[in-house]
Amino acid sequence: MTFKDDVADALSDEVLTEMAESFFGERIHLDNLLALLEEYVETLHRKAAHIEDHARFLNRLLLEEKHMAHFYEAIGMATIPFPKDAAFSEERLPERVPRALTARGEYLKLVSRAYETLQKSVEDYMNGNQNTGESRRTEDEDAYYSLVRSMVALINAEIRKVNKNRSPGDVLQSAHRFRSNDTDKAIITGGDSFYGDSSSFSRSLYYDPVDFDTLKLRRFPVPPPHSRVNSRIENFCTRLYYRNEGKVKSLIDRLKAEIRSRS
Repeated sequence: MTFKDDVADALSDEVLTEMAESFFGERIHLDNLLALLEEYVETLHRKAAHIEDHARFLNRLLLEEKHMAHFYEAIGMATIPFPKDAAFSEERLPERVPRALTARGEYLKLVSRAYETLQKSVEDYMNGNQNTGESRRTEDEDAYYSLVRSMVALINAEIRKVNKNRSPGDVLQSAHRFRSNDTDKAIITGGDSFYGDSSSFSRSLYYDPVDFDTLKLRRFPVPPPHSRVNSRIENFCTRLYYRNEGKVKSLIDRLKAEIRSRS
């Protein structure tokens, strides 16, 4: 082998190495994005379950489904966007019933805090945690609906680029041109029939775009912030309390008993 052949081989090795790093580097980056998307989707499914649980606890405080409809109407929401039953998890029970001088005061605070918890959980799910403090963010805080929707658009753009710009067949054809005398290697990999976008190998390495709808993420309307509807909630709860005083007092007593039994 001549010096000229040695130089040619060294150059071809360098080019092929760069091509391989680029080819696999793009795919590793895309695989990492897809893995992160999967983690975020799982997180959002958990968050959605918690939202429904918070809503069910609020439902229990509102006594009956007809009162639920009137409650959401009072705060400016035309429909009930959450479950209408009251079968919430024990985890949603407060640590204690808020202290107040009267049963009415306890009831107002219970409903107010339950609504605020629900509203913040929906806001966090849809738009992310708005807390800009210095505490370290968790994965649950990082994942939110609008971010995942944007991630899907970004990932699909990356998929189109990877599929179009550097197909597996193109890389192998380029490698074959650099190593055209390596017939044994061509035979091992399937020869010339191995190349081309129509080959089964090439098709197997293409990425399918992500269909957002298949992620089955709930889209919740965000209730108005508690500060904007606090007076409406208090007025609603005051009327509900006086019309159902016995039921409300019995509800509060049962909640206190459940909280004591849990501790």
